[in-house]
Amino acid sequence: MVGPWKDSLHEFRFPESGPHPRRGGRLLWIAPTTAAPSVAQRALGDRDTAFDPVLERWASDAEFWIRRSALFAHLVPLRQGRGDFDRFSRFADAMLEEKDFSIRKTIVWVLRDTSRTRPDLVFDLILPRAHRASRVTIREAVKRLSPKQREAVLAAR
Repeated sequence: MVGPWKDSLHEFRFPESGPHPRRGGRLLWIAPTTAAPSVAQRALGDRDTAFDPVLERWASDAEFWIRRSALFAHLVPLRQGRGDFDRFSRFADAMLEEKDFSIRKTIVWVLRDTSRTRPDLVFDLILPRAHRASRVTIREAVKRLSPKQREAVLAAR
């Protein structure tokens, strides 16, 4: 067993059991982008609570690609109408003003996909934070909201 999951994915072991795929001391972008949704889907799909502390550590990691993975891990379950939107909301709120484009892009990606099945959750998250979110985040987050919800978010911007 590797960490809280039963097998490794592409021989990645996250986050503390090493080795990290790194080049020049920096984590390679492909590692969390490739591994996070698949590894997390296994753990979150069965609601394996052993994975919760891992996501909490990822969300505050110094490496932005690991923080991004904490967000990205929610993509598949939330897209499928499942998942822990409260935890994603907490992570997204803390990272909403990050300057790194890849983190903002991941927030948008999860919000846009979640809004396909649960637009009210996205509306409730983004409305009180519209003044803090980037224009791109707002533009993409409101795409699948109702016209009334969209207008409210845009007015709050």
